Amino acid sequence: MTDRTPPRGPVKPGPVLAAQIALWLQFGLSLCSGAFIGLSVILFHESDDARLDAKFSTGQVSVLLYAAILMIVLAIASGVLALYVPSRHRWVRIAVLVVAGLCAAVAALNTVVRPNPMTIVGFVIPVLLAVMMSGRPARDWFTR
Repeated sequence: MTDRTPPRGPVKPGPVLAAQIALWLQFGLSLCSGAFIGLSVILFHESDDARLDAKFSTGQVSVLLYAAILMIVLAIASGVLALYVPSRHRWVRIAVLVVAGLCAAVAALNTVVRPNPMTIVGFVIPVLLAVMMSGRPARDWFTR
């Protein structure tokens, strides 16, 4: 009887696997956040009462629209990068660090503008991503 198990490739180090999972988490949270902000913008454009109840000016609603678009773009980038982690290309690690930096900056800005406990989650995940992707196991994984 022969063993028919397919040959396995190299095993991802723990920090790289954790970073891939964190990218998927960031994808989901950023997508939900962008969709929620986008729906809020639609509501605020439809109803001045809702906008005034939330204490937003018309200019702030316009900024929210750009924030929603940015969050959705960052979500898509996170999802695409999560798919490319197994490829072990060096550009993936660099792109993850760039996207994590942008997500951390957006979360820091959100914390200053509208303090909310959920913005801490939006800040912690990118920081953890940056730490995991800066370590020796990630550098070795992406340099083959």
